[in-house]
Amino acid sequence: MRLLFCIAASAVVFSLLAPVPARAHSARGPYSAESVDLVARLAVEGEPPPLPAGVTELQFGEFFRMPAGPLGLEFTERLKSLDGRRVRIVGYVVGNDVPSPGRFILSPYRITLATAADGPADDLPPAHAYVALPSTQAALDLPPLPLPVMVQGTLRLGAQQEADSRVSWVRIEMDPADPRLRTSESHPGEPAHSGDHIHARAEDQR
Repeated sequence: MRLLFCIAASAVVFSLLAPVPARAHSARGPYSAESVDLVARLAVEGEPPPLPAGVTELQFGEFFRMPAGPLGLEFTERLKSLDGRRVRIVGYVVGNDVPSPGRFILSPYRITLATAADGPADDLPPAHAYVALPSTQAALDLPPLPLPVMVQGTLRLGAQQEADSRVSWVRIEMDPADPRLRTSESHPGEPAHSGDHIHARAEDQR
């Protein structure tokens, strides 16, 4: 019996000391300078600025009725009333090993999606939104930030298959007129980002 105990204990110690298998190599390359610059422009610290005319503030807690009923998650009446209207919401860019040019997922908290090696399970909360950049930024792939970002655009509801094979239910098409979406190339002489410290934190994600 003592011999079996020693063998079992040795096996446990060996498993603790054994190296952890590495994750699959990310399919993503480094983020472009334009992507870093844009996410730095979208970052917000402290209280958001006053709402522009015709824009409604939206919170992730207003997406679905709680608690969920026998039919599962259902849109709130408030969310349905905003379908097709301009909204503003603050959240975090979801980290993703798979490049997604022109689109990103917005979450109420910081999160990184599971890689293909981890299987289909991940911690993406039910209340999240797919955000579409304007056509002028359709080639950009935004990096996640430790700071929240402020998204403003037109709300779209309903099931839609996404390029990452997920089905989105809440989408926001960013407003092309948003001045934060202007690039330094199109407006020479203007600062390329909202703050050096924010831009540096975005650079750390590259």
